[in-house]
Formats: sequence, C-alpha cells, structure tokens
Amino acid sequence: VLASAVDPGHPQWAGRERGWPVPSQAYRLKMWERDMEELRIGEQGLIRQLGPRTDKDYEESWAIDIRYGNVAEFRDFTGPADPRYREHKRLKAQEMLEEVRRRIKYYEERKP
Repeated sequence: VLASAVDPGHPQWAGRERGWPVPSQAYRLKMWERDMEELRIGEQGLIRQLGPRTDKDYEESWAIDIRYGNVAEFRDFTGPADPRYREHKRLKAQEMLEEVRRRIKYYEERKP
C-alpha cells in the first residue's frame, strides 16, 4: 500500500508502477457502447423536441427554465406562449442536436 499526494503519472510518484493501468479492449468497447447509447438517446429526445410541441410542453419547459435555468436568459420573454421564447427553445434544441451529432460522429470514428 502506498499513500501519496501525487498521481502515478507525476514525476515525484514513489511507486514502482508508472502511469495508470491500460484498460482492456473489452472494457473500452463496453464504455464506448454505453456512451454511444447515451448520445443516441439524447439525439432522439432532441429530435422529438424539434417536432410538434403543445402548449403544455412549452408551459412545462418554461417552468423548468425559470426554476433551474439562467433567469436572465428568459427575462425578455413574456412566458411560455411568447413566440420568441418558442423560437429560442427551437434554436437551442437545434444547436444541441448538431453538437450531439458531432459527438456521435467523433465516437464512431474512434470505436475501439
């Protein structure tokens, strides 16, 4: 047992082993599959957000945004029925979808 204030990759590491353990191919593939599944679920959720939405959907979204979001970001909107708010939500979902798709492509190119 070795207690140290530095990690195994640090030059002052006193242990015999240098660096971190190399994960196995099976472990790396398992983690890749887990991450890809999360990205695909996120992609599907964002696609649904970009589809038709009801007034109730916007009311729920507004309540969450006001409670947990950056209040200053929503200060200029009058509420969930404000067309500017709805367009803002659509644009944000589109940006997030593009980012998720970039990440999916990145992961696909680096599959273990």
